[in-house]
Parts: sequence; structure tokens; C-alpha cells
Amino acid sequence: MTSTLEKLQLLKDAEFHCLGDELLPRISPEYFPITPNGRNERGDSIVGNPDSYVGNSAKTSRIAIEYTVQSKGWWNKVIKDVRDAKTACEQAKEIVLFLPRDVDREKPTKGDGVEWLATATSAATPAKLSVYSGKAICHLLDTTCQDLRLKYLGIPFSTLSWHALTSNAILVTESMLDRLKALGRYSPEHY
Repeated sequence: MTSTLEKLQLLKDAEFHCLGDELLPRISPEYFPITPNGRNERGDSIVGNPDSYVGNSAKTSRIAIEYTVQSKGWWNKVIKDVRDAKTACEQAKEIVLFLPRDVDREKPTKGDGVEWLATATSAATPAKLSVYSGKAICHLLDTTCQDLRLKYLGIPFSTLSWHALTSNAILVTESMLDRLKALGRYSPEHY
């Protein structure tokens, strides 16, 4: 059986951005409303700095959000992303890093990246740096945000929550309406 972390690490860049944009406001109301800047209208990844933000524009945002799904040398990408976000969003009070890596087990053991967190924190200064990595994301997906786990990772609910009940009700309703339409017993124009 595949774990939540393994499935999380298989998400493509744009899918991971979407997941992050939905999950972060559930972590804190300060992350609402998030404006995607690294995805187009079709949901494809595009160049955008920062990847998402909270504020009136990317340049004047109060929170800059960076996503990366890179696996090899992710720490170098994280440091570069923080520097780029700091340059693009000079007024940001917080820079958020959102990545599917297990930063405790997959960290560098030698070279410049060993102190990646200290380097990234320094690069973000005076803004606060917040890191949401694989373990923390999986904990949220496995406990309070199982609807997002189902939506993005295809892992069914294991416990019921308000979100789980709502999501299941919507799925069952849509399924039943599709069945009734196929049988010719429901006309959307009439109802």
C-alpha cells in the first residue's frame, strides 16, 4: 500500500500548487485569500514569482508562497526560491515554503546545502520564513483534510469529518444525477 507521503511526492508541479493553495487557508486564516501566480487559467504551471501570494498584487503581497516538487537538490531550489520571492515581494512579511519532501530524512549530508534552513531563513529576513514539508502536510491530509487527500491523491476517507461528509455528499449526489440522466429520468432543464 502506498503511503500518503509517497503519493504526495508523485504529484506534478501544478497539482501540488493547487493542493497547497487549498490547504494553506485551512492551516491559518492569514493565508486567505490566496492568488495563484505560478499557474494559468487551465491549471498548468507557468513562471511566476512568487508561485502564489496573499495581497493585492505579487509585488505588494504581504505573504509570498513558493512551491517546489523537485526531489534532487531540493534544498538549493528552496534557497533560490526564497531569494527570488524576497526580491519580487519586498514588502512581504512572510515567505511560505511548501514542499513534499521529508526534510528530516531527505536533507543534504554535505556541501553548502547542509544548513539550508538557516540560509533560507537568512535570505528571507526581515520577513518570517514558514516551512510546510512532507510530514506536516501528510499529517493534515491524513487527519483533518481527508477531502483534499481524496481529491488530489485518490486516497479514500479513513475517518469522517465535516469536510469528509460534505465531500462524500457532493460525490454521491453527482453520481446519482449522472445515473438518472443516463436513464432519462432527470432533465436538468426542467429542474
